[in-house]
Formats: sequence, structure tokens, C-alpha cells
Amino acid sequence: MTRPLRLAVLAAAVLAGVLVLASCASGPEKIPPGLSAVDIFQHAQDASDRGDYQLAIRYYSLIATEHPDDVNHLTWATYEIAFLYHKMGKDAVALARMNELLDQYASQGDKLPPAPRVLAAKLKTRLEAIVKNAAGSGSPGATDTTASGTPAAPGAQ
Repeated sequence: MTRPLRLAVLAAAVLAGVLVLASCASGPEKIPPGLSAVDIFQHAQDASDRGDYQLAIRYYSLIATEHPDDVNHLTWATYEIAFLYHKMGKDAVALARMNELLDQYASQGDKLPPAPRVLAAKLKTRLEAIVKNAAGSGSPGATDTTASGTPAAPGAQ
């Protein structure tokens, strides 16, 4: 390879790297307004699949403000937010959110979809064990009591 060709290839590689870095530094994703509940869930699931749990929580949290009367999606969003905190290792926060969801079932269970209740009860048992074990070992996940900088879960009044 000639020197000018090597320089051109090197310049192209550097430019490609700069473009990749610039696209990563674009800041938080802007959530488009007016999404349906189904679209919100799809965006949240896509973000979760990419490992962007904070963005997924932002999407799920929109259900409370954009579709507050949609009990089915609101209940599922509450469950998903709690589950995402668990996936982020914030088990004490996840447990508190699961307890809030299960409290809603205690007061208005006949109005809520049954499946999130079953899943929440199972996850609560697992979270209680994790938090208890972490508390004994001094793990930070056991002492998380707030989700600073993160919107409140729907229904977490």
C-alpha cells in the first residue's frame, strides 16, 4: 500500500471513530409526545432489550401521565418498573415498588389484571431474600431506598 493510500485509510478510520463517539454523546433520547400506550410499551421494551433500563423506566413512567385511566397498562408498567430496578441491582427499590403494587391489589384487586399480581408476589419473595442477604453482607443494593433522578413509578403515591 502506498503512503497516500495508507493515510487516506487512516483518516477514514479516524473519521469513522469520531462519528461513532459523536453519536454516543448525543445525550438522552427524546421521547416523542402523544404515544399510545402500546407504543410506549414497545419503546420501553426496546430500551430494556438494549440494556437501557433508565430509558425503559422513563417510557413506562409515561403511562401514568399519558394514559392514567388505562388500568391494564398502568398496572403492567408499575410491575415492569419494579422489575427493571431489580435488573439494575437496586433490589431494595424494586422491593418497595413491588410492595406498592401488591398494596394496590389489596385495595382494588378486582379492578386490576391478575397476571402482574402473580408475578409481583413471586418476585417479592425473591427480592426479600436478596435484600435480607445483602443487608447481612453490607451490600449497597440492600440500602437503596430512593431512585434519585428517576421518575416515580406509576401508582406509587
